[in-house]
Formats: sequence, structure tokens, C-alpha cells
Amino acid sequence: MSAITRSGWYPYLLSAFTGVVCLVVGGYLGLHLGASTIVNNWVNSQAGYAQSHLLILRQLRSGDDDSALEQLESQLDRDIVSLLPDFHGNYRLTDATRSRINAILRQARQYRDEFPREAYGEAIENDVQHALATGVVK
Repeated sequence: MSAITRSGWYPYLLSAFTGVVCLVVGGYLGLHLGASTIVNNWVNSQAGYAQSHLLILRQLRSGDDDSALEQLESQLDRDIVSLLPDFHGNYRLTDATRSRINAILRQARQYRDEFPREAYGEAIENDVQHALATGVVK
């Protein structure tokens, strides 16, 4: 009777072992592929920043200060818009992050007051004005 009971458990043990192996392998592959995607996105964005900085540096070196300033101010506009709560969704920001964002928005507002300009595109200008007027990220 005990031989029948042992053989009755074998399919269950095999299924459990196979399930655990599949979970471990699937979890590893999922984490690896997910992290790989995040790293690739980050590296691509950093490459874009580097390319933009090179363009601005070349403009400054060639004496084309107006174009360089326009590039930097346009980048600042996009950066300001990216600080709006719509862009970080429902994720809770730490107090330190919120403080830093608020300080940057105050500095950007001071810069815009000192050197007024309009962003390219009405939608971006409206978003920039909204971010600078609100000034406080909750």
C-alpha cells in the first residue's frame, strides 16, 4: 500500500518542481529583459543629451551665441514642462525631490522674468507658463 501512495505523489512533486523551475527562469528572464529595456532607454536619452550639448558647444565656439542660447532655452522649456505632475503620474515624489523641483521652477521663473521669451509652440508655452505660475509640486 505504501508503494502505491509514493507513486501517487510523484506526478504532484514533478509538477511542483517544474512549476518552481519555470517561475525562477521566467522571473530571471523578465527582470533581465525589463532592466535591459530601462538601461537602453536611459543610454539613448543620455546620447541625445550629449549630441545636443555638442551642437550647442559648436555653436558657442563658432560665435553663434544666439542659436546656442535659443537651443538652451528651448531645452529648458522642455525640462520645465517635464516637471509638471502630468509627467510623473501617480508616483509619490520624495520631499527632497519636490523641494529640488520647486527650487528649479523658482530659478526658471526668475530667469524668464529677467530674459522674457516665448517657447516655440503655443502648447509648450502654455505648459511652461502653467508650471512657472504653479511653482509648487505637491
